[in-house]
Amino acid sequence: MKRLKSPEKLAQEKSGLVYIMCALAAPFYYAEKLYPSNDGLKSNVQYFDAGRGWAEAARHCLFTGFGDMGIESIMTEVLLHEYYLRVGEYAKGFMVSGQITRHLQVVQLNMERDSDVLCQRSPASCHVKESRRRLAWACYLLDSLIECGIDQLRLIPYHDIQVQLPCSEELFITNTPCITEMLPLGKLLPGITPTPGINFAAHLDLRAYYLRATSIRSKLLKYVKHLEGEVPWAADNNSRFAQLDHELRDLEASIPETMRISAENMYLFKGSGRLNLYFGLHILISQNFHDLYRVGVSNLVFPNTATSWIRENAPEDFIRRCHLVCATKSAYIASLLSDLWNCHKPSLIDWPYAMHTQVCNSVIVTTLISWGRPEPLIPQFSYLDYQAMLQKNVVILQYLQRFMKVSMYCESAVQALKRFNALFVPDSPDFVNSSTNALLSANQCNTSNPSSLEYILNPLGTYPMARKQAQTQDTSTPDETEDDTPTPQLAKVEAPMIAPAMNLGGCPSPGGIFSGHFLDWEADMSILPGLGYPTFLDQFPMEAPRDMNMP
Repeated sequence: MKRLKSPEKLAQEKSGLVYIMCALAAPFYYAEKLYPSNDGLKSNVQYFDAGRGWAEAARHCLFTGFGDMGIESIMTEVLLHEYYLRVGEYAKGFMVSGQITRHLQVVQLNMERDSDVLCQRSPASCHVKESRRRLAWACYLLDSLIECGIDQLRLIPYHDIQVQLPCSEELFITNTPCITEMLPLGKLLPGITPTPGINFAAHLDLRAYYLRATSIRSKLLKYVKHLEGEVPWAADNNSRFAQLDHELRDLEASIPETMRISAENMYLFKGSGRLNLYFGLHILISQNFHDLYRVGVSNLVFPNTATSWIRENAPEDFIRRCHLVCATKSAYIASLLSDLWNCHKPSLIDWPYAMHTQVCNSVIVTTLISWGRPEPLIPQFSYLDYQAMLQKNVVILQYLQRFMKVSMYCESAVQALKRFNALFVPDSPDFVNSSTNALLSANQCNTSNPSSLEYILNPLGTYPMARKQAQTQDTSTPDETEDDTPTPQLAKVEAPMIAPAMNLGGCPSPGGIFSGHFLDWEADMSILPGLGYPTFLDQFPMEAPRDMNMP
């Protein structure tokens, strides 16, 4: 912050950390200046492109000082990766993620600096050590979000991070040294002996539980991709399904009361500016449940044949439980998203929330279609209740696409809502009668090579999108003419020039933060085949329900 306030120091910026912070902040600044009252909810302006000049300046710093082993450079890389995801530059984000993992390894950020965790004799201060730990876990988190349970894409296995989990924010701010657990529940760093009467888990931060939920998610996604020979309903509880279910419920039970969902905690976390992580933790845990239980729901695992043996041979109570868990958890996610929307909309502006919202709509609609019985799946919910959830999720994604390039996620949620209306809401203009239901019964298609990673990854994940961008560039020719369609421009806003214009060898000046360059979601339609939740776009027609009786 001192460098940000000093033009002289800012002009000498080497790591690019201040620049990438400005790039990520620019869309919020632009929205506040342009629509200070309603965040542009009624506008069609997309703000996510506002920081391109700052991001280019940060990238220029990184590659000008390529090989710089400073910790600030890793911070810049992590934030640059986040920026690329938000603006839809998936190929760049994927390449930067590889640089981050190698950078982490070469400076041994994945290991404790020394054995003196409490900084009694260490030259490094406790807040420096904790900052290194948090940065190491940020690197692990972004790698986990890319690998999605695929060993070929994993560069940072969880056992490579031999540092303790982040401590509570209060201890960090007050520079108080402490011992916390490692990623496995109850495990301490080697050489630390458990002390009777001291609960080291009490020192954990929200981040720690989010990291544990992310670690379990990787296991769950790997599990649903390797179901051969699995009998998830086995009575002896020795199945992989039972083990993962037990691990997931242990994590949920381990969350302290001060971090559970309640009106009091909601406003306490709002006061500290941490609603994003607070809601994100509980949404991720709930999504983990239907990541696991979708094995008993038709069309929630792609291809549908991967789970056909389970659905054909499982007892009725197991199939019923799978449908109930998926419907209940997705409805709970919808309620959490709605609560966060009502409490503080800007806290929703984060990449995982776009994924959570789109998946929520997919799970609700697909589970109800798969249920197909005359009795309601959740007696207290009517179809109008589900419709309200789906509509609110669409509104949330429409808001998010002002700040991030998530048009495909938004379109997927819209199509899920249309499919729901067509099947369950007679008063909707989308409703179809039984004679036209045959149009919805085609099997899911797949045009991917079964040996490629696109075949087994979530189609809206970073890697499939990066692959699509690489393929597009590889097949283009110099003779191709560009589209002459005019690109919409962001309206001009007077922005404070916090740094003088600099000549960065052709790199745009950090001051030039407002430039227009938008792409439509239709351009990336061909990336969608893959294993993941349904998108309800044209490539993924769903089966009609067996019974159209309304509850």
